[in-house]
Amino acid sequence: SVYIYFRNNVTKQWSFKQKLVLNDGSINDWFGYAVSTSETVILVGSPVITGSSSTKERAYIYRFDEVEQKFISFQELTSS
Repeated sequence: SVYIYFRNNVTKQWSFKQKLVLNDGSINDWFGYAVSTSETVILVGSPVITGSSSTKERAYIYRFDEVEQKFISFQELTSS
């Protein structure tokens, strides 16, 4: 899982915003092993995928949706 917190620049306090999880993930998929962020995009790495016929490294891109005020799944990248 990936936990997202936002910082209030006025109060300098951090608050929990959202938890990202894989819908088809397992306990051994290592989702969140590597994370890179910008203000509106999060890239989440998952080096091990279990439960499928082939194991491939994957990365998941999430984009911030201004209307829903949360990060939503945008694209999945898979190693060849």
